[in-house]
Amino acid sequence: MNTIHTFQNNGLDAIKNSSEKITNRAKNISFDTLLSEQSHPLKTEQTSLAKILDTLATNVFGINNAEAGETNNGVLGFDDDGVPSFDDQHPAYHHYVTANSCSKTESWCIHDTAVQGLLRYPAPGASGEPIKDEQTGFATPVGYVRHEVYDNGAKVYNITQEGKHLLDPGIVKRWVSESQDSISINTFGEGTGNMGTLNNWLSDPLWKKVDSNIFDYMRNQSRDK
Repeated sequence: MNTIHTFQNNGLDAIKNSSEKITNRAKNISFDTLLSEQSHPLKTEQTSLAKILDTLATNVFGINNAEAGETNNGVLGFDDDGVPSFDDQHPAYHHYVTANSCSKTESWCIHDTAVQGLLRYPAPGASGEPIKDEQTGFATPVGYVRHEVYDNGAKVYNITQEGKHLLDPGIVKRWVSESQDSISINTFGEGTGNMGTLNNWLSDPLWKKVDSNIFDYMRNQSRDK
Protein backbone atom coordinates (compact mmCIF):
# COMPACT_ATOMS: atom_id res chain seq x y z
CA MET A 1 0.00 0.00 0.00
CA ASN A 2 1.51 3.35 -1.01
CA THR A 3 1.92 6.36 1.25
CA ILE A 4 -1.13 8.22 -0.10
CA HIS A 5 -3.43 5.23 0.43
CA THR A 6 -2.04 4.72 3.92
CA PHE A 7 -2.66 8.37 4.75
CA GLN A 8 -6.17 8.20 3.30
CA ASN A 9 -7.03 5.16 5.43
CA ASN A 10 -5.54 6.71 8.55
CA GLY A 11 -7.36 9.95 7.80
CA LEU A 12 -10.70 8.19 7.39
CA ASP A 13 -10.18 6.37 10.68
CA ALA A 14 -9.43 9.69 12.38
CA ILE A 15 -12.56 11.27 10.87
CA LYS A 16 -14.65 8.30 12.04
CA ASN A 17 -13.27 8.50 15.58
CA SER A 18 -13.80 12.26 15.74
CA SER A 19 -17.32 11.87 14.37
CA GLU A 20 -18.14 9.27 17.04
CA LYS A 21 -16.91 11.62 19.76
CA ILE A 22 -19.14 14.42 18.45
CA THR A 23 -22.14 12.07 18.24
CA ASN A 24 -21.61 10.77 21.77
CA ARG A 25 -21.26 14.31 23.13
CA ALA A 26 -24.37 15.45 21.25
CA LYS A 27 -26.44 12.67 22.85
CA ASN A 28 -25.71 14.18 26.27
CA ILE A 29 -26.63 17.74 25.31
CA SER A 30 -30.20 19.00 25.40
CA PHE A 31 -31.83 19.83 22.07
CA ASP A 32 -32.35 23.46 23.12
CA THR A 33 -28.65 23.80 23.91
CA LEU A 34 -27.64 22.27 20.59
CA LEU A 35 -29.75 24.85 18.76
CA SER A 36 -28.69 27.78 20.94
CA GLU A 37 -27.38 30.76 19.01
CA GLN A 38 -25.18 31.73 21.94
CA SER A 39 -23.48 28.45 22.82
CA HIS A 40 -21.11 26.19 20.93
CA PRO A 41 -21.33 22.97 22.98
CA LEU A 42 -19.36 20.90 20.46
CA LYS A 43 -16.73 23.50 19.64
CA THR A 44 -13.82 21.45 21.01
CA GLU A 45 -14.79 18.35 19.04
CA GLN A 46 -15.46 20.32 15.85
CA THR A 47 -12.13 22.13 16.14
CA SER A 48 -10.37 18.77 16.43
CA LEU A 49 -12.22 17.45 13.38
CA ALA A 50 -11.38 20.60 11.41
CA LYS A 51 -7.68 20.01 12.08
CA ILE A 52 -7.97 16.39 10.90
CA LEU A 53 -9.75 17.45 7.71
CA ASP A 54 -7.23 20.22 7.09
CA THR A 55 -4.32 17.80 7.44
CA LEU A 56 -5.98 15.24 5.17
CA ALA A 57 -6.77 17.88 2.56
CA THR A 58 -3.20 19.20 2.57
CA ASN A 59 -1.43 15.84 2.43
CA VAL A 60 -3.72 13.97 0.05
CA PHE A 61 -4.96 16.72 -2.23
CA GLY A 62 -2.40 19.48 -1.78
CA ILE A 63 -5.09 21.92 -0.65
CA ASN A 64 -4.19 24.79 1.62
CA ASN A 65 -7.47 25.80 3.24
CA ALA A 66 -5.90 28.80 4.94
CA GLU A 67 -5.45 30.35 1.49
CA ALA A 68 -9.17 30.04 0.72
CA GLY A 69 -10.31 32.84 3.00
CA GLU A 70 -11.52 35.47 0.55
CA THR A 71 -13.84 38.41 1.11
CA ASN A 72 -15.93 37.09 -1.81
CA ASN A 73 -17.36 33.82 -0.54
CA GLY A 74 -18.94 32.86 -3.85
CA VAL A 75 -22.56 33.24 -2.74
CA LEU A 76 -24.50 35.15 -5.41
CA GLY A 77 -27.69 35.58 -3.42
CA PHE A 78 -30.60 33.90 -1.67
CA ASP A 79 -34.14 33.04 -2.70
CA ASP A 80 -37.24 33.70 -0.58
CA ASP A 81 -36.54 30.59 1.50
CA GLY A 82 -32.97 31.65 2.21
CA VAL A 83 -31.55 29.07 -0.20
CA PRO A 84 -28.20 30.29 -1.56
CA SER A 85 -27.05 30.25 -5.17
CA PHE A 86 -23.34 29.94 -5.94
CA ASP A 87 -20.88 31.34 -8.45
CA ASP A 88 -19.63 28.25 -10.27
CA GLN A 89 -16.59 30.25 -11.43
CA HIS A 90 -15.46 30.93 -7.86
CA PRO A 91 -12.07 29.27 -7.16
CA ALA A 92 -13.49 27.34 -4.19
CA TYR A 93 -16.66 26.20 -5.96
CA HIS A 94 -17.25 22.46 -5.85
CA HIS A 95 -20.14 20.12 -6.43
CA TYR A 96 -20.97 16.44 -6.49
CA VAL A 97 -23.85 14.21 -7.54
CA THR A 98 -24.68 10.78 -6.20
CA ALA A 99 -27.69 8.47 -6.18
CA ASN A 100 -28.73 5.19 -4.62
CA SER A 101 -31.66 3.13 -5.84
CA CYS A 102 -33.92 0.21 -5.08
CA SER A 103 -35.58 -2.02 -7.65
CA LYS A 104 -39.35 -2.09 -8.00
CA THR A 105 -39.08 -5.86 -8.13
CA GLU A 106 -38.79 -5.52 -4.35
CA SER A 107 -42.24 -5.21 -2.78
CA TRP A 108 -41.01 -2.56 -0.33
CA CYS A 109 -39.61 -0.25 -3.03
CA ILE A 110 -42.46 2.29 -3.07
CA HIS A 111 -42.22 6.00 -3.90
CA ASP A 112 -44.36 7.31 -1.02
CA THR A 113 -42.44 5.24 1.52
CA ALA A 114 -39.16 6.57 0.10
CA VAL A 115 -40.45 10.11 0.65
CA GLN A 116 -41.21 9.30 4.28
CA GLY A 117 -37.74 7.81 4.58
CA LEU A 118 -36.12 10.94 3.18
CA LEU A 119 -37.91 13.07 5.77
CA ARG A 120 -36.49 10.81 8.47
CA TYR A 121 -32.95 10.65 7.08
CA PRO A 122 -32.26 13.92 5.23
CA ALA A 123 -28.68 14.24 6.51
CA PRO A 124 -25.96 12.26 8.34
CA GLY A 125 -26.74 11.69 12.00
CA ALA A 126 -30.52 12.09 11.59
CA SER A 127 -32.58 10.66 14.44
CA GLY A 128 -35.13 8.80 12.32
CA GLU A 129 -37.93 11.19 13.30
CA PRO A 130 -39.52 13.08 10.37
CA ILE A 131 -38.28 16.64 9.97
CA LYS A 132 -40.40 19.71 9.33
CA ASP A 133 -39.82 22.65 7.02
CA GLU A 134 -37.14 25.07 8.35
CA GLN A 135 -36.18 22.72 11.16
CA THR A 136 -32.54 22.93 12.26
CA GLY A 137 -30.45 19.86 12.99
CA PHE A 138 -26.90 18.69 13.55
CA ALA A 139 -25.41 16.95 10.49
CA THR A 140 -22.80 14.63 11.98
CA PRO A 141 -19.93 15.37 12.10
CA VAL A 142 -19.62 18.73 10.37
CA GLY A 143 -22.22 21.02 11.94
CA TYR A 144 -25.65 22.57 11.84
CA VAL A 145 -27.95 22.70 8.82
CA ARG A 146 -31.41 24.12 8.18
CA HIS A 147 -33.83 21.83 6.35
CA GLU A 148 -36.10 23.27 3.66
CA VAL A 149 -38.85 20.81 2.69
CA TYR A 150 -40.58 20.88 -0.72
CA ASP A 151 -43.09 18.77 -2.68
CA ASN A 152 -44.63 17.25 0.46
CA GLY A 153 -41.27 15.84 1.48
CA ALA A 154 -40.10 14.48 -1.87
CA LYS A 155 -37.37 17.14 -1.89
CA VAL A 156 -35.26 18.38 1.04
CA TYR A 157 -32.49 21.01 1.01
CA ASN A 158 -29.87 20.99 3.77
CA ILE A 159 -28.33 24.46 4.11
CA THR A 160 -25.18 25.00 6.15
CA GLN A 161 -25.47 27.48 9.01
CA GLU A 162 -22.98 30.32 9.05
CA GLY A 163 -20.35 29.89 11.74
CA LYS A 164 -21.77 26.53 12.80
CA HIS A 165 -20.74 24.21 9.96
CA LEU A 166 -17.22 23.26 8.87
CA LEU A 167 -18.11 23.34 5.16
CA ASP A 168 -20.12 26.59 5.14
CA PRO A 169 -21.24 28.04 2.79
CA GLY A 170 -22.85 25.07 1.10
CA ILE A 171 -26.07 23.25 0.33
CA VAL A 172 -27.10 19.65 -0.24
CA LYS A 173 -30.24 19.01 -2.27
CA ARG A 174 -31.89 15.62 -1.74
CA TRP A 175 -34.89 14.28 -3.64
CA VAL A 176 -36.80 11.12 -4.52
CA SER A 177 -37.26 10.21 -8.18
CA GLU A 178 -39.03 7.33 -9.86
CA SER A 179 -38.42 5.49 -13.13
CA GLN A 180 -40.19 2.52 -14.67
CA ASP A 181 -37.90 0.09 -12.84
CA SER A 182 -36.59 1.83 -9.72
CA ILE A 183 -36.90 4.43 -6.98
CA SER A 184 -33.84 6.62 -6.42
CA ILE A 185 -32.62 8.85 -3.61
CA ASN A 186 -30.64 11.60 -5.35
CA THR A 187 -28.12 13.94 -3.75
CA PHE A 188 -26.56 17.08 -5.23
CA GLY A 189 -24.13 19.05 -3.11
CA GLU A 190 -22.46 22.34 -3.92
CA GLY A 191 -20.75 25.22 -2.19
CA THR A 192 -17.70 27.41 -1.87
CA GLY A 193 -16.58 26.45 1.61
CA ASN A 194 -13.21 25.02 2.53
CA MET A 195 -12.23 21.42 1.84
CA GLY A 196 -14.40 21.11 -1.27
CA THR A 197 -12.27 18.43 -2.92
CA LEU A 198 -12.22 16.39 0.26
CA ASN A 199 -15.98 16.83 0.59
CA ASN A 200 -16.48 15.49 -2.93
CA TRP A 201 -14.16 12.56 -2.23
CA LEU A 202 -16.17 11.49 0.82
CA SER A 203 -19.63 12.09 -0.67
CA ASP A 204 -20.32 8.64 -2.16
CA PRO A 205 -19.63 6.52 0.96
CA LEU A 206 -21.27 9.13 3.20
CA TRP A 207 -24.57 9.31 1.35
CA LYS A 208 -24.60 5.58 0.63
CA LYS A 209 -24.68 5.04 4.39
CA VAL A 210 -27.42 7.65 4.90
CA ASP A 211 -29.52 6.21 2.07
CA SER A 212 -29.14 2.70 3.49
CA ASN A 213 -31.09 4.00 6.50
CA ILE A 214 -33.88 5.08 4.16
CA PHE A 215 -33.99 1.68 2.48
CA ASP A 216 -34.01 -0.06 5.87
CA TYR A 217 -36.95 2.12 6.90
CA MET A 218 -38.78 1.20 3.69
CA ARG A 219 -38.22 -2.52 4.30
CA ASN A 220 -39.46 -2.25 7.87
CA GLN A 221 -42.59 -0.38 6.79
CA SER A 222 -43.37 -3.13 4.30
CA ARG A 223 -42.98 -5.82 6.99
CA ASP A 224 -45.30 -3.94 9.35
CA LYS A 225 -48.19 -3.92 6.87
